[in-house]
Amino acid sequence: MSKRRKNQFKEALDAKREALESAAKQPKQEPEPEWEPVIHDTSNAVPKPAGWDDPTPGNPYTDSYRAMERERVEREVRENRKRDRAEVEHLNSPEVRGITGV
Repeated sequence: MSKRRKNQFKEALDAKREALESAAKQPKQEPEPEWEPVIHDTSNAVPKPAGWDDPTPGNPYTDSYRAMERERVEREVRENRKRDRAEVEHLNSPEVRGITGV
């Protein structure tokens, strides 16, 4: 073997050795799966909104918040009925209808 060929051979071996050493030093990466199955939900369950299980006090899905909201709505309904009843009584009053006593 000529001297030139020996040098080329040594250089190739050194390059291969360096490549193997640097590859061994790097952390191994997990291979990503080529295909992942898609799971379709076939149940008839109603999907829950995001945040339904968040226990913070301002969350609109907590029981205490829903009770407070229900109470507010019921109070508004009572007030509206009372106002409407008063308005109907006023409109049915003899003074408004123009009925005078006989």
